[in-house]
Amino acid sequence: MTTASPSSSAQSAREALAVRLQHLRKDAGLTGKERSARCGWHPAKTTRIQKGDALPSDADIRTWCTACGADGQADNLVVVGAGR
Repeated sequence: MTTASPSSSAQSAREALAVRLQHLRKDAGLTGKERSARCGWHPAKTTRIQKGDALPSDADIRTWCTACGADGQADNLVVVGAGR
């Protein structure tokens, strides 16, 4: 039986979070640049988070959800992000 290493498990959780955040942005009808502007972030930060290259902080997740009109999902996504 093979078990996933902690680093691969963390990477999988980061990628799953990235996909969920990207879906929120798309469901809100926002481009990455529009969402970045709403958060006051450089567009590169949005790109890194959406690709799973950067791990968003809890505050980043909440800001993202607010910008997408999905405040109600923030707590669940913060829990997902805690799997980092």
